[in-house]
Amino acid sequence: MLRPRASVVIPAWNGWPLTRACLQALRPTLAPDDEVLVVDNGSEDATAAGLTDFGWVRVVSHATNLGFARGCNSGAAMATGEVVVFLNNDTIPVGGWLTELVTPFVDPAVAATGSRSNFVSGPQLVPNVPYRADRLPELAMFERSWRSATTGQTTETHRLVGFCLAVRRRAFDEIGGFDEGFAIGSYEDDDLCARLREAGGRLLIAHGSFVHHVGHQTFETNGLDWLAVQLDHERHYRDKNGAHVTACVTDDGDAGAVAATVASLGGVVDDVLVGSPANPDGLLAGCRDGWVLWLAPGDELVGTAGVSWLALADRGLPDVLHLAIDDVGPTGALVHAERGARLFRVGMARWDADAGRPVGVPPGRAEPAAHLDGLSLRRPALDPLVRAATPGEADVAAEALWVRRPGDGRVLEQGVRLALHLSLDRVIVWAKRARAAGSASPCPLRARATAPAVAARQRVLAAATAIAVFGDDLSGPLVDALAALGPDDEHGLLAEVEAIAPGLLTDAG
Repeated sequence: MLRPRASVVIPAWNGWPLTRACLQALRPTLAPDDEVLVVDNGSEDATAAGLTDFGWVRVVSHATNLGFARGCNSGAAMATGEVVVFLNNDTIPVGGWLTELVTPFVDPAVAATGSRSNFVSGPQLVPNVPYRADRLPELAMFERSWRSATTGQTTETHRLVGFCLAVRRRAFDEIGGFDEGFAIGSYEDDDLCARLREAGGRLLIAHGSFVHHVGHQTFETNGLDWLAVQLDHERHYRDKNGAHVTACVTDDGDAGAVAATVASLGGVVDDVLVGSPANPDGLLAGCRDGWVLWLAPGDELVGTAGVSWLALADRGLPDVLHLAIDDVGPTGALVHAERGARLFRVGMARWDADAGRPVGVPPGRAEPAAHLDGLSLRRPALDPLVRAATPGEADVAAEALWVRRPGDGRVLEQGVRLALHLSLDRVIVWAKRARAAGSASPCPLRARATAPAVAARQRVLAAATAIAVFGDDLSGPLVDALAALGPDDEHGLLAEVEAIAPGLLTDAG
């Protein structure tokens, strides 16, 4: 099978030793009609002079650094191959990497392919490679073994990383190449891939193509803060693709809790709005296009170091997401998904006064989503007393919090968990609240009636109460609990059950 002709474009901004090593390794891997273009992006070191020793390379020179995107576009404009391969100068390509990378383009639907590597994010990564980078024979041996095991294998993906990215030249030209708004380098590959997909092109990981990558060398060589550049470019990418994120924080008067919530955002959202819970619609009205992250005082965003909202730019996502909640209480951590909207597209949720939280608006598409890019919401324990107290004392504290913050989901979940250890009348109180709110946690009354670890007498009383108060069908658990009663358990039990649900035992028996 004949593979398409390739034009390899290598942008370089200083770092001549890296570029030289890349070119030396690259030459034996080329087919006779392939071409190589090095874009000298305003280098001030030995790059310009050194390139004169590589007569087989076409050089595109710029007096100043145009940035990665503009530099690549200038190289692609000079390319004549059917496929343009953008290759970082801090790579060492050996063996059959190029053939494996460009062969999938025989399928006219393929718009781009990407290599596997030792240094790359996402599914293109090959972890724990067994070679040393400074020993080329070891690298070459590994590449041969890897290619032999994976040759011809591909996986369709939504994103390819630009350290080694092959693009059909016609598709690249039709969408206008890299967005030059990404100045130095970062996220222009994500943006390009998104536009290629929108145009109907397929993106493939070419597993048989392995390329060694040093990583971040252009930034380090030129003294740039790559993380700062990355965050700036991510913001441009999200703004462009409708992934602007506004955090809305309700202010209930607890200044310390509000401050802790705002501080936990770590600068990773685009805007923060703080407003009164008495006017939630006013808060929502202040949000621009994009997404809303809704927070209550004391909520803390977890995982903000290096967090990315890139997934929100995917137009296939539901309109309303339910963030994972790491809720810390007296019995440890509880992770669950809230029913209320926590992360939603602007206009796709409204404030529900009865529930005391935003809810999705039809026809918005809502479905639970666990951790988004490693992100979750941590809600701290409600009160030191609640953590340290006995169940009865904790219930008193939780009830006081409920009076102060009626409808608060954190208080409700705390009370529901406590109810398993409380008197029957208190279980009924929390069970009614949980059922009214549509709590994600099971009704504590049903939980007590059906839990084998609970004493049989308590299970009988809980089942009878659930049947009498809520009309639950718990006849099976009731019979099981009755059968498990010991002689001492029956003392006075029949009279209690008859008082709760007259005639129940007669019907069950």
